[in-house]
Amino acid sequence: MSRPRLIAARLALATLLVFAPVGSFQFVNYDDPDYVTGNPIVQTGLTLAGIQWAFTTGCANNWHPLTWLSHMTDCELFKLNAGAQGKLNFRPPPADGFRRARSALAETGDFSNAVVCAQNALDLATTAKMNNLERLRRRLELYQIHQPWRENFRATNAPAKN
Repeated sequence: MSRPRLIAARLALATLLVFAPVGSFQFVNYDDPDYVTGNPIVQTGLTLAGIQWAFTTGCANNWHPLTWLSHMTDCELFKLNAGAQGKLNFRPPPADGFRRARSALAETGDFSNAVVCAQNALDLATTAKMNNLERLRRRLELYQIHQPWRENFRATNAPAKN
C-alpha cells in the first residue's frame, strides 16, 4: 500500500473509531432542550404547522429553518432516541480519509503525495458519482502547483483558469 493510501486509511479508521460510540450518546443539556428535548413542536415531527413554524420562528435566537426541519425529521423517524438520531447524522464521506491525508501532506510540503491522495479522492468521488468533483479538481490543481488549499483563502488561492 502506498504511503498516501496508508495515511488515508489510518485517518479514516481513526475517524470511525472516534465516532463509533455515537449510537450510545444521550442528549446533552447544552442546547438540546431548546432544539429537541424541550421543544414540543420539534418532537411532534414533520407537520404542516411545524414546517410553518420552522420558517417563521426565532426560537433559540436563530433563524435556521433547515436545522429545525432536520430535527423534526429525526423525531419523526426516531422519536427521542438520541443514539438513533446520532447514527443517522454521522455519515463520513468515502473520501474523508483522503481529504485529511492530502491536506496534511500539502501543509508539510509533501506535494507529490498530496497529489496522489487528491487524485485517489477524485477517482473515488467520480466512481461514487459524488457531486463535489469540481472542488476536488481545484484542490488537485493547487497541489500540482505546490500550493496548499486553505478554507479562508480559497478565493485568492485558486489557480488561474486558462
